[in-house]
Amino acid sequence: MEGILSTPDFIVFFGILFGVMAVGLWVGRNDGGSAQDYFLAGKDTPWWAVAGSIFGSNVSSNHMAGFMAIGFTAGFVISHFEITAIAGLLLLCYFFLPVYRKLHVYTLSDYLNRRFDDRSRVAYTAIALTIIVLVMMLPAFYLGSRAVNILLVDKSEILQAQYASQMENTGKISSEPLEALNSSEATARTEVLRMWEQYGPIHLAKKNGDFTEASYNDAYKGLYPEKAPPSFEEVKKQSPSIEDDWRLLKKVE
Repeated sequence: MEGILSTPDFIVFFGILFGVMAVGLWVGRNDGGSAQDYFLAGKDTPWWAVAGSIFGSNVSSNHMAGFMAIGFTAGFVISHFEITAIAGLLLLCYFFLPVYRKLHVYTLSDYLNRRFDDRSRVAYTAIALTIIVLVMMLPAFYLGSRAVNILLVDKSEILQAQYASQMENTGKISSEPLEALNSSEATARTEVLRMWEQYGPIHLAKKNGDFTEASYNDAYKGLYPEKAPPSFEEVKKQSPSIEDDWRLLKKVE
């Protein structure tokens, strides 16, 4: 049973996570904890640190997973989302920021309170929080959880679930080529799924030592006869859970 992430991956991930946390606590150990320290970092942060903070706080799983997926499916059009953001940042820097500095305000809600009244500040805050939670945070959490689920899932279970789903929905194995994952557990499960043609034949072409191009049609046409399946007892030695797959496979008509 092996997931996509290994022990060194977890060590690096949590090492970076706790390392960044430790550096932040150490650097801020002498700060007073005022609003100015929180929003402006004490006004003693260099420009490159401010730029990095802005970039880091705006990048999430929406960008790492969502934007790449849209870029793959839709193309260059998703870049317009970031290109148009340049105009907004320029307006903020050259028009709004001087006003903020003059009024000694740190947020847009604070500015609305100074410019109008407290009702406008509360209304804007409520709208902003609703948008952040429903439009930004929920998709980010969902995409992040999907990524973690994919990284932590057992590779052999992907193959098992794929075949089980096809058999449950159609009563037979799909005729389209299926990718067999290259792991000992997945290979053992695949061997069971291709054992005898009367139980829903699956046959695999073996290329460069990896099992690929599994299809119902190959077995039906009698292709690759030299790749005769091993006996069930031999496969069972590789994985005790093979019996469950075998029982499920025998239900295929």
